[in-house]
Amino acid sequence: MKNRATLAVVLGLWTVTLALAVVAAVLKNVGHTPGRSPTYENLLFLPVLAFSTAGALVAWRRPRLPAGWLLFAVGVVWTVVGVLDEYVNHILVAGPGSPRSGALAAWLLNWVWVLAFVALGLFFLLFPDGRLPGRSWRVVLWAGTAGSTLVLAGRAFMPGPMAEAPAIANPFGIHGGGGILGAAEAVGNPMVAVAEIACVGSLFARYRRADGVQRRQLLWVALAGVVFVAVMLVGNVLSLTGVTSIDIGDVYIASFAGVPIAAAIAILRYRLFDVDLVIGKAIVLGGLLGFITAVYLGVVVGVGAAVGQGTGSNVVLAVLATALAAVGVQPLRARLQRFARQVVFPTASDTERLADIAIRALGAFRVLRGGRPVPVAAWQSKKARTLVKILVARRGRATTRDQLMEALWPDEAPEVVTRRLSVALATARAVLDPDRRHPPEHFIVADKDAIRLDLANLRVDVERFLLLATKGLALHREGRLAEARAALQAAETAYAGDFLEEDRYEDWAAPMREEALAAYHSTAMTLAKIAARSGDHDAAVRYYLRILERDGYNERAHLGLVAALERDGRRGEARRRYRVYAERMAQIEVPVAPFPSSERA
Repeated sequence: MKNRATLAVVLGLWTVTLALAVVAAVLKNVGHTPGRSPTYENLLFLPVLAFSTAGALVAWRRPRLPAGWLLFAVGVVWTVVGVLDEYVNHILVAGPGSPRSGALAAWLLNWVWVLAFVALGLFFLLFPDGRLPGRSWRVVLWAGTAGSTLVLAGRAFMPGPMAEAPAIANPFGIHGGGGILGAAEAVGNPMVAVAEIACVGSLFARYRRADGVQRRQLLWVALAGVVFVAVMLVGNVLSLTGVTSIDIGDVYIASFAGVPIAAAIAILRYRLFDVDLVIGKAIVLGGLLGFITAVYLGVVVGVGAAVGQGTGSNVVLAVLATALAAVGVQPLRARLQRFARQVVFPTASDTERLADIAIRALGAFRVLRGGRPVPVAAWQSKKARTLVKILVARRGRATTRDQLMEALWPDEAPEVVTRRLSVALATARAVLDPDRRHPPEHFIVADKDAIRLDLANLRVDVERFLLLATKGLALHREGRLAEARAALQAAETAYAGDFLEEDRYEDWAAPMREEALAAYHSTAMTLAKIAARSGDHDAAVRYYLRILERDGYNERAHLGLVAALERDGRRGEARRRYRVYAERMAQIEVPVAPFPSSERA
């Protein structure tokens, strides 16, 4: 029922907003402001409708989060501003109208836009979870509120002509208060500007402490912001050089529509983890566009100016610029793709340096603080170390205290080991957070019944590996081979060894070890197939050998290795490996498959 009520409210408000936008469009066509670009007027509604639509969708699906309502508020306010602007313009320019209604509309227009900036600043400050990044950010909240109040007071009650409609006197102006109100607005404007910049900066502060999910939410919004800034920079260059006659301001307006769209994707988590691939493509595309633009400007504009030719007037220079760009695009594209992979899929060490605490459970178990391994002596207790291992194996799921006591102190009475578990828990927390920079529950959450790891505040290498492997295999199933190969290569590199190799015979470690190993086999097998299909048989051989290092009885890997060697012309090695395969199958009493021909996969 609550969901239906929320939907009804959101749908009603969105319908009203859309109706207001239609009214503004009608007024715009009835009376057009001289000197204003029609394209600007049309493109202005793209971000307006993007904010209101994205905000309505988020408010419906996540009504408790303020982000959706704030986005919606931005869209509504700017829609109202558009209606008021066109109505005031219609009253003053297009023809006669009611002076009273025109004065009231101009008065609202003079200050209501401030509310849009307030809502947008709050959105950035509270995105994505509705909480401030920290207590110190309350200063920004109060400063923005105070500055906005001063600006609103100055705009609403300053006597005399209004800034948004100089031909109309403020009907609510306070006579004799111009000096105080002018000073209030003069003080409030920089306060609002600084607060808005700080609100955007809060995203960077939040990113440093964010978990994997929240980092990707922030990256979506950051990506939209980067696109907006890139459009602005490229547009300014093209406009200053006279290369294009397009009004760049029109493009700025349209590109800002990406912010609410990216925010909706981030909050609703629709294809959230695809941001890695989007960023990778954006890096490659942006680099290529920048290179082509630089070549064109350097040759057509620079050389043209040197020899006295106007922009676009020399066909030879344009052809030369095109040829130079074509020659440089391919090698640059390869370098940009490598750089994008490094950004999108950082190495384990890079990821760990970004985190307060990182846990390596693939291969030898290690805990790293700030990228440096915690010495074994710091644990003081082997049981505390084992406790963390068990919680890692549980993948953030709650584990009852009884299960933990049974695993750590089997065959001992509960009344004896209950206190031991509490001591081990306190020791583990002290190792993870020796300076007590976080609440006790930040890394390890415990209640009277169960204990679990909070993976949102930890970097665990096996979790990162499984995430990359799952993503890569899903991309491969979708036929997106280039993207799948990049993700799978990152996953294969991240697999430093079997899960907790030093605890090979512990029952609690077996399920996680088998899951990770199965994921590795699928990853390496898929990479081998991709390499074989592309003709890189040597790479296929290496992947099959890595699988057999961990599972010497994997029949598919044996046969794939023999086929890859045969295709690569290494027939002697292929025959020898086939004999090894036959011996292994005989050991486990499995029928031997025929020797793969060079045509077989």
